[in-house]
Amino acid sequence: MIRRALPYAIGFMIFATVHYVVNRWLGTPISVFQTSVLGILYGSQFIIVRFAVYLLWEKRSWIAGVTVLALQLMSLEQIVYAFVYGILPAKQQALHLANVPFIATQFRGRIISGYIIILIGAIAIQATQSYIKSRRRKREMAQRLQSAQAQLTALESSKGTLAISSHFLRNMMVTVANYATHSPGLKAGEASLAFLELLEYVMQATRATSALVSIGTEWLQLENLFVLVRIKYGQHSVRVSQARSTGRGQTIPAFSWLTLVENALVHGIVSDRSPLAVTLRVSATGTAFACENSVSAAMETRKATGGHGLKLLRERLDKTMPEQYTLTIKRASDQHIVLLTTNSGK
Repeated sequence: MIRRALPYAIGFMIFATVHYVVNRWLGTPISVFQTSVLGILYGSQFIIVRFAVYLLWEKRSWIAGVTVLALQLMSLEQIVYAFVYGILPAKQQALHLANVPFIATQFRGRIISGYIIILIGAIAIQATQSYIKSRRRKREMAQRLQSAQAQLTALESSKGTLAISSHFLRNMMVTVANYATHSPGLKAGEASLAFLELLEYVMQATRATSALVSIGTEWLQLENLFVLVRIKYGQHSVRVSQARSTGRGQTIPAFSWLTLVENALVHGIVSDRSPLAVTLRVSATGTAFACENSVSAAMETRKATGGHGLKLLRERLDKTMPEQYTLTIKRASDQHIVLLTTNSGK
């Protein structure tokens, strides 16, 4: 908090000093106390405007931002009057001459001109900070994605067998890189983080001695994949339904649900109009995971057993959970439905 407030405190001190020097140079009588009071007045109103601009610009909170500005404008005239015609005269430091009458229109005009200067300054600072943050995030994303690409290349050249296609991962990485280039903001950072966590999961599970992971771990990485899917195919390209009760301690082979979603993305039709539907039901006895996607007429000719990814998934399930799972593939009209149920034996 102190580190954030320090630049503003320094700025207000500079403002007060410049204000004092300029008025002295112009021959306008002004004291250090008068300058300090004006600095506090300008500084307090600047902080309020700065906060409102932050809400509008950074948080996209239009109601809150406009409310702050409206409340400030409604009370601004009274606040300035209290400073200029209350605090200063009480200390025998009045800015106005005793024989000069108070003119309301002139008073309001000076308030408006000063407020416009404060508003322009707050917007300029916000724009500058946003630009600097955007450039920094863009550089950080580029470095992290470059590191991820090197890790993926090393993983491909190792003896480990990837449960998820490296080609699929590279496509997702290109999607994130393009998104970060065109929208180097907070959401692009979230997308980059989602991909890096997913890649780290692939690397850890590939090198792990145990093929089983908790269902919570698998689902977390599935959510990371959903972030990337929505970037690539549309914000409404994934429809998720999740119901969880107990199920603590339940495990599944790593990449089980990820493989089903990957298979749907690679071989199916996914878009905002034809969303991928994912359903998860967890109970004390086991899990039921369903993945449904649209298919084209050409895809209807494929065998019901699925492709290479589903074959590898069956092998992992047979090895780690024999007679504790069912993997069912159905075709209904132009829909491809895969249902995986598991029982941890509890």
